[in-house]
Amino acid sequence: MNSPVESANVPKNAATTTSRRIGRVPGSKNSAMQDRAVRTREAIIAVAARHFDTDGYGHTSINTISATGKFAKGAMY
Repeated sequence: MNSPVESANVPKNAATTTSRRIGRVPGSKNSAMQDRAVRTREAIIAVAARHFDTDGYGHTSINTISATGKFAKGAMY
């Protein structure tokens, strides 16, 4: 078990490994859709985190998140 001060045994390139997408062809239509999906996901997470921080998890609804970020509810699923 690692102590909070001791760093975990994670490879130095772990951050770059998790952000790579497998099977993506740069410049393809699918690539553009995936990039847009990633941006949408990050925006939803940012809005949700803000509401969780201010209102609390139990008082934040999908309707609140989608209205604040102007997302379709389907984008959240």
